[in-house]
Amino acid sequence: MEKVYVMDNRGHETEAFKIRYFNYEDANYFIYTLGEIDKDEYVKLYLKKIRNGEEQFISEDDWSHNIKDIIQKVVKEIKSGRTTSFRDLNMSSLNEIMETDTRVFKLKKSVVEEIIYEEPRVEIREEIIEDPIREEKSRDSFIDSLGSSIKKNYTEDFTHFRKEEPRVKPARVTSVSSEYRDKSALLQKELEEYKVITFKLKEENNILRKKLVEYREKLESIKAMSSDI
Repeated sequence: MEKVYVMDNRGHETEAFKIRYFNYEDANYFIYTLGEIDKDEYVKLYLKKIRNGEEQFISEDDWSHNIKDIIQKVVKEIKSGRTTSFRDLNMSSLNEIMETDTRVFKLKKSVVEEIIYEEPRVEIREEIIEDPIREEKSRDSFIDSLGSSIKKNYTEDFTHFRKEEPRVKPARVTSVSSEYRDKSALLQKELEEYKVITFKLKEENNILRKKLVEYREKLESIKAMSSDI
């Protein structure tokens, strides 16, 4: 199962596991677990409601008269192998979520194992695997996270290189190898620069998250003061 990090109001993160992310009518629903199982083998699950990329507050009425029915329907369709009322979504974009506005429910461990959604594996063509630079790239987990735009440019560079390189006699292999190494070194340098940019963005993201926690605390204080008036 893929991991997701759940952040509380104090900025502390807890490691959790993604179960399923799906769209039903006008909203998206994300289910995850912290791995809590009781003596009867019921797994504790958490549900978030997301609309237009924003986490939504779930009222008691919405939970009792709407979302619970959605969960039952989705589970039933998954078990039957006929999913018609909902659409599975890619969970890769969900890496961090807030602990607030979450609803809790339980399902049997055997049922949870059935509804876990595994992202489709991307099939890589054989000729790309044979590329030594591509093999190095696939082994580096950090480089893999740089995004599809980098991968696209990376592939285009080598496709262009293969197309323009004329057929040569064995005597010219040394020069071709040298040009290949030069291009490899240049691309590696560019990837290192992306690493620095990514690190800086992560630092900025941490600062923004801390500010978000502060704003939420201030909002809760204002709500508490308003209720006392």
